[in-house]
This record gives sequence, structure tokens and C-alpha cells, in this order.
Amino acid sequence: MSVSPPKDGANGRAVLFLGLAWLASALCVFAQAPAETRAKADEAIPPQAGKIGGRVLSADGQPLGGVTVSLSRVGAERLVPAWAQTDAEGNFTAGDLPVGAYTVYCFVPGFVTPPEVAGEVTGARFYRLGDSVTITLAKGGVITGKVTDGYGQAVIGHTVSALRVRDAEGKLLPPENQNLFARQSYTDDRGIYRIYSLPAGFYLLSAGEIGLTPRGETATPTYYPAASRETAQEVAVRTGEEVGGIDIRHRDERGHAISGRVLGMAESGDNRFSITITSALTGARVGGYGRQQVDGKFALGGLPDGEYEVIATHGGSVSSDEILASVPRRVTIKGADVTGLELMLAPLAAMSGRVVLERRVDLKDACSGGRKGQLAEVVLSLNRDHLEARQVQPVWWAGNRAAPGEQGEFSFRNLAAGRYRLSASLPDERWYVRSFSGTANGRAADLAVPGINLAAGGKVAGLTLTVAEGAASLSGIIKSDSWRQPALLRVHLIPSEPAAAEDVLRYYETVSRSGAFNFVNLAPGRYWVVVKGLGATEASEVAPRPAAWDREMRSKLRREAEQANRVVELSTCQRVTNYALADR
Repeated sequence: MSVSPPKDGANGRAVLFLGLAWLASALCVFAQAPAETRAKADEAIPPQAGKIGGRVLSADGQPLGGVTVSLSRVGAERLVPAWAQTDAEGNFTAGDLPVGAYTVYCFVPGFVTPPEVAGEVTGARFYRLGDSVTITLAKGGVITGKVTDGYGQAVIGHTVSALRVRDAEGKLLPPENQNLFARQSYTDDRGIYRIYSLPAGFYLLSAGEIGLTPRGETATPTYYPAASRETAQEVAVRTGEEVGGIDIRHRDERGHAISGRVLGMAESGDNRFSITITSALTGARVGGYGRQQVDGKFALGGLPDGEYEVIATHGGSVSSDEILASVPRRVTIKGADVTGLELMLAPLAAMSGRVVLERRVDLKDACSGGRKGQLAEVVLSLNRDHLEARQVQPVWWAGNRAAPGEQGEFSFRNLAAGRYRLSASLPDERWYVRSFSGTANGRAADLAVPGINLAAGGKVAGLTLTVAEGAASLSGIIKSDSWRQPALLRVHLIPSEPAAAEDVLRYYETVSRSGAFNFVNLAPGRYWVVVKGLGATEASEVAPRPAAWDREMRSKLRREAEQANRVVELSTCQRVTNYALADR
């Protein structure tokens, strides 16, 4: 429909007057609307784009200019990051970013990101629009040495690998985290190698690698100083330190081969596949390769005697394309090659559902202050429940995070069979996870206690993670003369209400490394507080299994908590700070 302009000035003035009168009337009506209605209107149009800025510094506080910073949005269909570059003062700004949660990373040759920034100690760090990020890069460690054969001659052009097996505090890293910090180099014409950009920690050094050969006739890797993996000496590296003289005398021991064929590849003509071999005892990756071959045949040599698991995978990136994988096959090598192994590819499991936010208009004043989060800024993490066998994540596990879509929908793909638990990183302190439900055996069920069991290739849909407004928080310090400082203590919050005894989502725990502790996103309620010293096993693990996942441990915690009877009651939106907690 078209509108003709007025034919004379009088008509024009009349139209203008009527328009202004309508606008004034509308503004008046809006001004007289209840405050909560206006608040809803404000929240109905949240910002859809914004920026994240920050600064990149060296360990001594000097700005690092010309550094490329990568920002990746969690849950993006394609992992295409945004980029920014620091100026002479180390400042950077990435603008026009879609709403969401981001991981921020930068790489400078020779430097490393401290563990607390990389997410090794406290879990991955996520940033939202408007956040300011300070990244401190430290000079990485260096390991150097020489590789010689049994006659003392230099071994030229040989692969040397550094595998970080413990963190800087000596805690054993899970196998999947060990592979994250693997570094390689090659010996020069003098047999000398030099591996740099190493985070602080303890490393295993090896010369040679398990790989593909026509008949598997390769030597097994030799570990520093002239040992097998089981008898190898670890090398300690501190930040910025160069450790020299780590010489490896290659033993030139012939290994054995595992060979066979991969079956079940797609008929699309894509014949690429990967083979990964892990230790059946530790779950650590010991070798593998990727290749394209029409007949699917493979052979990996250089394996010493031992128990292994072999897995074949085929497919694209975890975030977008379907991956096929074989069931892990247990293989024993004892003095001879293993041949004729058939690995059948099959689809992996998947799960999907929705995140539902329960808003409460009545909490507008009680929970005021700070930024207001959006559903798209929630980060969902899917954790495989490591039971007594200490199963490790599957080799194709490259991303266990997702973000809700516009309607709160989420999905995880390419999952191995097993038991999983869902957790959420929430965008602000107003929210807490209230329930996690779905269908089990055809009936609605609370899935927080048992977790989600996935069969090979199984599909689970209709899950609901409910997030509510009104969260509380609790922070303070442990006052004690009986613990040596800095102490590694675990602080537990246990719901004291009998009706919440089996509500796993009401059990919270955190590690106190220097007497301080902090809990956020807590469900309001009454809690017992328990402080426990970390046992030898717990202290050696970076991310121990939460106690509340085990029924026996929940019961034990409740008995101890009831006896100690340290009680804190948290009301809706309450922020408790400087809470003094005795350890006994």
C-alpha cells in the first residue's frame, strides 16, 4: 500500500499534529505501565552482538604487541573462530560477535599459557559479550639432548617426543590431557634435538614412534635414558627453564606389528580412516596413523609386548559431521605379530534436549545488579562418568561442549557407549541448575542421580535441563592451625533437608588451595558444610570424580556432616562473603 503526500500545508500540519499526539499518548501509556512490565520489555530484546576485549601480557607484566588472539564460540556449527590482534600496548578488541560463550586463546612461539588460564586447574574459562580478558603468557620450558645408537653414533632425522604426564605440582594427568601437551622435534645432523614451548610439568621423552610400515618392521620407541615406557625416567621442567643433557641411547629393539582391515566405510568414495592404539592398562595413546586406502588395510609396527586396544574411526569434525567408529578391540602382543584384525565401523551415539529457564519477576529487586545472561550464553558440558575402571575418553572425543539454540535446544553427537552426566556453566550468578529430567523405561524420570546410559549407536532425545533464577553464593576462608598451608582441602555443601538427600544437583564441592573457597550458582536452601583433606589418590588427580555421583559417598558425607553440624542457610539471591569456616 502506498501513501500519497498531503496536497497542501494545512493538511500536512494536521497529519503531523495527529502523529505527534499518537506518539505522546503511546509514551504516556508506556510510562504508566508497571515497572515489571517495562522490565520484561527490556529483556525481550537482548543484545544480539557485541565485543570482547582484553590485554595480552608477558609474565613480568610487559605488553605483547602483534599477537593474534582467537575467540571461538561454544556450540557454533562450524569451528571458525573470530580473530583480533594486539596493539603496541597489548590491547585487543573483537567486535560484532554473536551472543554466546567464548573461549579465548593466543599462541606466541616459545611462550605458554599458564594452566589456570588454559583451564587445566579450574576447568575451561568462558567469556561473554562485554567481558575483559587478561592473558598472561610465560616463557615455555625447553628440553634438549642427543640421540645416539648402541655404538655411540648420532641418530640423524629421528623423531623425539615429549609427553607431559604430570602437572607442575606432580599430579598425574588423565591420558586424554597428556596428549594435549605432546610436543615433537627431530634430531639434526649431530643427533641433537630441542623441544620448546613446554608448560611446566613432568615429561616422558622418547626417540622413535609407532607407525605405519609395509611389514611393521620398525624399532620400538626408546625412552629416556635407554628404557621402555614402564621404566622411563620423568624429566621435570619449570616455566622458562632449559633442561639440557637429556640424552637418549636408542636400544634398536625390534617391535611387532598389528595389521588388519577396516570395514563398513561409507560408499561415498571417502576411504580415509584413522587407527589409534592405546594401552589397555592406562588408556594412554601409544601410536596411530591416518590414511586413505581403497581396501581399508592397515599395519602398525614398532609395538613392544603388551595389552592394547585398537580403534578405527572414519568421518569429519566432531562439531558438524557424523563419525563412525569401531568397538575397541583388545589385542595381546607376546613375541609375535597380530594379523587379520577386522575393525567394523558403526554410527556413534547421540543425545538431545532443551534448556528451560524459569524466570521470576518477583526477584527483580532481590537479584538486581550485574549483567543479565541469556540462554545462548549457557555452556553445557557432557562428562563421561569414570567408574572404578577409570575409563578414559574415546580417542575421537574432541569437544564435549554445546550451547543452547534460540529455543533452548541442544545436542551432542559422536558419543561412545557409556554413562554420562550433564553440567552447565551459567552466564551470571542469578541462575542455578534446578533439575535434569528425561524419559527412562518409558516414564518421566530424574536423571541427575543415575546419569544417562548410552548404548553403542543409541539415540536419546527429550532431555530437559531446567535452570532457575534466584541463586545464592557463598565464599570465605578456612581458619585452622592443624593444616599445613597452602593446604589442598575439599569443601562440600550437603543439603540438610531430608527430602533433598538424593538430589545430586544440591551437592556442591570445590577445592581450596590456600584456605579460600568460593561457591556460586547455588540453589537456595539449608546446607551442612564439610571440609576434608584430599587423600593421596585425590591429590594426584587434576579432576577427581565428584563424591555425590556415588550413593555410598553421599551417605557417608551426610553422616559426617550431620555429626559436625556446621550449618549455613542460604536464602534466594543471598550473597554470603567472608564466611569463616573451621576445619574440625
